[in-house]
Amino acid sequence: MTLHSFQPGGKQPAGGTRSPLTMDAEVPSQTGAGIRILLADDDEVLRVVQSDFLRRFGYDVHAAEDGRAAMKYLAAQAVDLVITDMVMPGSDGVEVIRHIRKTYPQLKIIAISGGGATKRELLLDIARVLGVAKTLEKPFTMTALLKAVREVIEEK
Repeated sequence: MTLHSFQPGGKQPAGGTRSPLTMDAEVPSQTGAGIRILLADDDEVLRVVQSDFLRRFGYDVHAAEDGRAAMKYLAAQAVDLVITDMVMPGSDGVEVIRHIRKTYPQLKIIAISGGGATKRELLLDIARVLGVAKTLEKPFTMTALLKAVREVIEEK
């Protein structure tokens, strides 16, 4: 099931290329009621689609356009999970993760990356070293995002 075929910059996926906004299969309707998620991504289309998708499953999602906005939000509001892109202007994902580990050491984090100027595998390796619970390489399906969120939330 395709949610939308939006691509950053108005590009459509080429034949056979998976859109980051697709689902692999039907997703169970298990609810995320009461779970607060902060999603930081500078790509507005992906940020909106991912936030809206998670809200469909009952998660309370706040979206931040960059690392600075994410850290500011964390100073004012408690959350259960942070999903952060690794490449953002201003404060990037590494800075966000370091801030969280210093200030909120028990907070669960999922790091996402499409790479940017640095290879995404390297960025996600850095995120793992910094202690994130899970990583996702862009493009990923909404099913993969939901699965990662559920797995991280259920971890003790």
